[in-house]
Amino acid sequence: MAFTLELTGAQHELVERTHRFAAEVIRPVAGEYDRAEEFPWEVLEKAAEEGFYNPLFYRDLIGDPTGLSLPLFME
Repeated sequence: MAFTLELTGAQHELVERTHRFAAEVIRPVAGEYDRAEEFPWEVLEKAAEEGFYNPLFYRDLIGDPTGLSLPLFME
């Protein structure tokens, strides 16, 4: 298999899901949590509902043979 930085379909989906989650869930309340110096438990619960807060999710990111999924998610 030749080296490429072209994203797979699953990686494109990951980018879309994480960007949508950030835009719809995190960004609208981030400033409020920062000012209050509180932990965003509600955001964490929503992340878990979306499958983002799950050991198997991170296992799959780390196990991606291209090495691109974890950095894409962390972006």
